[in-house]
Amino acid sequence: MKITKQKYIELQSDLAELHVEGTVSHPWGIEDPDGVYTYTDEAQEVFNAASGAVDFILSQYLEIGE
Repeated sequence: MKITKQKYIELQSDLAELHVEGTVSHPWGIEDPDGVYTYTDEAQEVFNAASGAVDFILSQYLEIGE
């Protein structure tokens, strides 16, 4: 199945974020006065690891196309 690069990245990010929310204790991030949300160091490490795993899984089923 083909998916655009943008949709692939969004899906990968959303799935990795779900893993962070289910794994890391609250709060897993901080929102600055400008509304920019930043993960804690622990949450960022979990997100990065999950993102790599999610990428591997998605690449088995999806093809990036136009």
